[in-house]
Amino acid sequence: MKQASVKTRSAKFDGQNPQAVGNLRTVANAFIRLQEWRHEADYDDSLRLARTDALARIALATDAFASWNAIRKEKIAQDYLLALLIHR
Repeated sequence: MKQASVKTRSAKFDGQNPQAVGNLRTVANAFIRLQEWRHEADYDDSLRLARTDALARIALATDAFASWNAIRKEKIAQDYLLALLIHR
């Protein structure tokens, strides 16, 4: 899933709505960052977050959900979902 998100973040989307592409990149970037942070939380017992850091991570997730809501019916969003499920 991370690899699909990395590919999506840097893919060219010629002929696509730039705003939809931006929203998709927001979702893909958030997926990558949030997954990395989850791994840190799971495996780094010394990890301590300041309240502002925790709130920033929540804001990133909130923005990703808003971006997804805006594009969820777009073909590029559906293609992204498929890429998340299919390992290449």
